[in-house]
Amino acid sequence: MPFAQLLTHIACILPLAFLPAMALLRFSQGADRLRAVADAFLCWTAVSYAATEIFGLFHDIAFLPFLLLWTAIDGWLVSRLWRVRSKAVEFWRIPTGLPALILAFILAITLFIACTAAPNNWDSLTYHLPRIEHWIQNRTLGYYPTSTMKQNDYGPLAEILLLQLRVISGSDFLYSLIQWISMLCSTAVVFRITRQLGGSESQGWLASVFVASLPIGILESTSTQNDYVVAALLACFVTLGLDAISRPKASLGLVLAAACAAALSGIVKPTGYISGFGFAVWFAFELSRGVDFRTLVSRAAGVTLVLILVMGPPASRFLEAHQGMQSRLSQDSINGSFGIRQTLDNLIRNGMLNFNVGIPEIDRRSNQAVEALASNLGLDTYRQQTSYGHFVGSAPPVGLYVFHEDFGPNSVHSLFLILAFLATMIRWRASNPARRIPYFIALLAGLIIRAAVLRWDPWQVRYQLPLFVLAAPIFATALPGHWLSRRIVNAFHLALALVALPPLLFNQSRQLVPLVPGQPFPVDWYRPSYLAQTANTRLFANNPALRQPYEDAVNAIVHARVTQVGLLQHGGDRWEYPIWRMLRDQGGFDYPVRIEHLAAEGKAEFPLGPFQPEAVFW
Repeated sequence: MPFAQLLTHIACILPLAFLPAMALLRFSQGADRLRAVADAFLCWTAVSYAATEIFGLFHDIAFLPFLLLWTAIDGWLVSRLWRVRSKAVEFWRIPTGLPALILAFILAITLFIACTAAPNNWDSLTYHLPRIEHWIQNRTLGYYPTSTMKQNDYGPLAEILLLQLRVISGSDFLYSLIQWISMLCSTAVVFRITRQLGGSESQGWLASVFVASLPIGILESTSTQNDYVVAALLACFVTLGLDAISRPKASLGLVLAAACAAALSGIVKPTGYISGFGFAVWFAFELSRGVDFRTLVSRAAGVTLVLILVMGPPASRFLEAHQGMQSRLSQDSINGSFGIRQTLDNLIRNGMLNFNVGIPEIDRRSNQAVEALASNLGLDTYRQQTSYGHFVGSAPPVGLYVFHEDFGPNSVHSLFLILAFLATMIRWRASNPARRIPYFIALLAGLIIRAAVLRWDPWQVRYQLPLFVLAAPIFATALPGHWLSRRIVNAFHLALALVALPPLLFNQSRQLVPLVPGQPFPVDWYRPSYLAQTANTRLFANNPALRQPYEDAVNAIVHARVTQVGLLQHGGDRWEYPIWRMLRDQGGFDYPVRIEHLAAEGKAEFPLGPFQPEAVFW
């Protein structure tokens, strides 16, 4: 490896080093360990977002500005930490025990996969990752011509976090760490939320293991999707909000930090606003009670300013491009009809997705039973208006595809949550800590609003990840007191650990353990571990047939030393990122190469001026 490339690979640690450094600093300043983790994640996200927006405003998204930014910030943090190093060391004294070992096992395996697998998620190859390449090429976050409007219209924050690593390292080898870090933050923060709701330490551990063992969470934690980033920011919002409403005179800074976390969650994906809506209403109500007029006005003005600063940049770009609030993508995502029956139907269908097991006959019977129930209740009348595209009926994943990051059902966790919800409702008059019932209602509000607003599709499980994370404290605190013996709690831990094993080992995009036909599963072909595959084979794991055509096309572009590559990719699901990745890997960027879309949606102009392709990829 050339020395310059080695230096850039080392330098890409700078944005990531901010996280532990800030957590240690906050801990040394008096924050508890888990609050320090939440503060560090929120600060890291906010700094990355603000810096990128500012650099993009001046068309300066490039290596040097980001290198100087993170070097300066990390240097400042290290200098502050040096003065309190004796206290900061206490941060690492973490209790041990069975739940800690389970968490360490799950986190270690997922970290290994995240650092060694290719970023091969379908949506990532279509729009998550290509938009980063266009931002670097254009040196701005501004809209550009594209045949996939998702690259422009969708929330940019998760990709902005990825951009910090890409622009400094010149590579994507650490991309999956963003989701993994979000998973780590979520498992830590739900422990704190559980304690804030009056749960014991053992219940806190149970909530953390619940989150870490979520099948869809494990599958996403090694990908370049963005649902775990939403979940982590919402968890930060909730824990900070609970802090604020629990203090007689909550500081304005604490209120604004909570508002910032909530606002940022929707800049990742608007589902963050939907999932967190109930909590936002609850916190706003509590923070407006019993305060003087001056405090109320200062809080309202501060929160409004935070929302404007966070939501303003992407909103202004969207409004300028579409001349209004509506776009085709929003119409495809939002229900065309609203009402009680539509909401109940979507709730039932969303729940059904979590109980698929991958065995066709079982899934066919269970799905038919649920469909019959919805039909007998007259709930399926409006499905054409409450479903995405042609996905009106159920289409369960078959076989090992239940361990795919787009489908991954959470059967055991869903069953536990149903029992926990019932227990919470039955015992609502019991002497529970005052915060549990409002928390439960706020969580249900997000669940119901999602079903009322968003169209159903077969991939809804991954969008439910933030709600599963926020539901973990409900599960942990719903257990009756006489069930909290070490033996029973450890039984729950072991059950959840067993549920975590299949998605850890048999992720269909990044399969760790090879499978031989008939041993032990009835697979029809040999399925090797991704560790035994070439880089390009890993990249095309979700559609292997595309690898050879892409390789042939990229080889032709490189050999002809083409500098202007046009993309003619009709439809919203065509893979663009492999072109950028393979050109980079084959030395195609040793000379200036510009890649632009030719059949573009919308009216955006090329940020770099007129474009005349020398070769066209279709």
